Amino acid sequence: MAPLELIQRIGSPLVVEGTPSEIAERLKSLNGDQRLTLIIPGTEIEEFEITEAKESPAEKSFREIVAPSQAGFDQTGLTDDELSDFLEAEVKAYRAEQATNEPQRK
Repeated sequence: MAPLELIQRIGSPLVVEGTPSEIAERLKSLNGDQRLTLIIPGTEIEEFEITEAKESPAEKSFREIVAPSQAGFDQTGLTDDELSDFLEAEVKAYRAEQATNEPQRK
């Protein structure tokens, strides 16, 4: 099994709302080489259609409910042990990140 790689996470995002010109002014104050993600909201959905489910979840077996997730996992090629190791490493990394950021929150 290949060793797991620790990926440095980015801190909490800053949300800036306003008109395009207000946002442009705010962007001028940021560091020039700072990476940004711009999310432009879509329009609200005014109408939607309610359709009857073909089968209620109560009528499905556990195997039928989990099947799409299982298929996705099968495509990764990971073994159960590799998945377990990966998840444990992610939890440790998350906890370490939280412990590092804890003094800053107070």
